[in-house]
Amino acid sequence: MRTHGWAGALPANDDDARRQIVETTGALLDEGADLSMIQVARAVGISRQTLYRYYPNIDSLLQDAADRASIQLLDALTTCVAGLHDPADAVVEALAFVVDQLTTRPRFTALFGHSDADVFSAITSDAANARARDVLRTFDVDWRRHGWSDDDLSALGEHVLRTLQSFVLAPGSPERTAAQLRAYLRRWVAPAVRAH
Repeated sequence: MRTHGWAGALPANDDDARRQIVETTGALLDEGADLSMIQVARAVGISRQTLYRYYPNIDSLLQDAADRASIQLLDALTTCVAGLHDPADAVVEALAFVVDQLTTRPRFTALFGHSDADVFSAITSDAANARARDVLRTFDVDWRRHGWSDDDLSALGEHVLRTLQSFVLAPGSPERTAAQLRAYLRRWVAPAVRAH
């Protein structure tokens, strides 16, 4: 690993170098930039050749950025629904939070086109449903106590993903505010969850 450049923040090792590159890429995505290897290299403070040592092309870099965005989104979601024990309340808050994040933070739109997070665009895939079910299991909801089986959680995960896809790809006009979206979800989604 070379030790010059890096905008004065020399990485400790190759993993740290990749982390810096991916964080900078996420910030550029949030600014709405159309990314190129040259643009990322400049923002990181390294030569294009140095960047190519870590990532052979923009697609591989965007894949890592999408992976990191996916982890960040799921960590933030876990915090958002912490302490919610009612299944309907947790699902409504989770949906409202994720819709907001996917529509206001451009780095998360990378989830629709790269990496394992591509499951958000392949909404009916087995991988998508398994991921959604696993995310639901991380909530502070005692699903079994509320009568939810693994099959039920899989079906709920699919419903959540389809709802997300709908709001992200066709938000409506005019778009709902966060409060309006929560009210909508409480009226139409919460009763379906509670009906279980």
